[in-house]
Amino acid sequence: NQIILGIFVFFPFIVLIHELGHVFFGKLLDMKILSVTIGSGPTIFKFKNLKVKLIYFFYGFTEYEGISLDLNKKIIFLLGGIIFNILSIFILTFLIKFNILDEYIFTPFITFSESAIILAVLPLKYSDNCMSDVLQIYNSIKHKKINK
Repeated sequence: NQIILGIFVFFPFIVLIHELGHVFFGKLLDMKILSVTIGSGPTIFKFKNLKVKLIYFFYGFTEYEGISLDLNKKIIFLLGGIIFNILSIFILTFLIKFNILDEYIFTPFITFSESAIILAVLPLKYSDNCMSDVLQIYNSIKHKKINK
C-alpha cells in the first residue's frame, strides 16, 4: 500500500518540490521560467505555467530562458531541485520528530524523496529527450552549454 501511495501520490509532489527548486533558483538568477511540467506523454491538466502529463508520477522538467548565465549559475540552477528535495526531507524529519506529522504516512515520502535525489544525481536520459540534473551539469561543463 505504501509503495502505491508513494508512486501515485507522493512522487508527483516530490517532483513538484524538485521543479520548484529550479524555479526558485531560476528566478533568483534572473532567468525567465516558461513552464513547469510534471510527467511525460500527453498533457492532461494545465494551470498557468504548470502542465501535468498523463504519466505524471515519473519525472518533471522546467523550461526556461536566460541561458547566457555563466557556468556556475547554470550549476546552481540545476542543483536547485536537489537542494529543495533535501530541504523537504529535513523539514519533514523535524516535523515527524516533534510529532507534528504522522511517521507512518510521511516516512515513505522521505524515502521517495531520497529516491528522487538519487535519480537526479545519476547521469540519466529520460523520455521526451530530458536529462537528469547531473547529466545536464556534466554536459554544461563538457560542452559549455545547457540542454533541456
